[in-house]
Amino acid sequence: MITPAQIMIRCDNCGKAAKVSAVHAGKRGQCSECGESVLVPTYVSTEDAEAMPQINDPFATTFPVPVPPTPITPPSSPPLVPKVIPPVLPWYFKVTRWLAYLQAVLSIGAFGFGLLGLANNHPWDGLLVIGISIPVLFLSCLTLVGLDMAEFRYLDRR
Repeated sequence: MITPAQIMIRCDNCGKAAKVSAVHAGKRGQCSECGESVLVPTYVSTEDAEAMPQINDPFATTFPVPVPPTPITPPSSPPLVPKVIPPVLPWYFKVTRWLAYLQAVLSIGAFGFGLLGLANNHPWDGLLVIGISIPVLFLSCLTLVGLDMAEFRYLDRR
């Protein structure tokens, strides 16, 4: 039996077959029968390969069968999507909103001064300031609510 580390050679002169270690591949040696010089091949002949036992090598790699390339098609154009422009409110909406905020803050401050006037024995002054600041605060809140509704209507028309 031939091991994987041995090569089967045959003398060209007398035909004697012999097993040689694979270390001697590519070198010349003498035939033990006739003494003729024999070259140890670096490859295994077909006859020798059939005579050799099959080895189940778990580390042997198998190469995939080449697959014909698929034709490259140019990419289709992307679907047209309308460009969405974020809505921009006109300047007067923004100015009106900031004025309403300022009016609300000032009326809250006036309400606080009115409470101070009541606490410092100036009842009529305090009541007057509170009486003015509460409706002003109410009107600034209505302004902000109305401004929100006007902004929504403006944006819906666009």
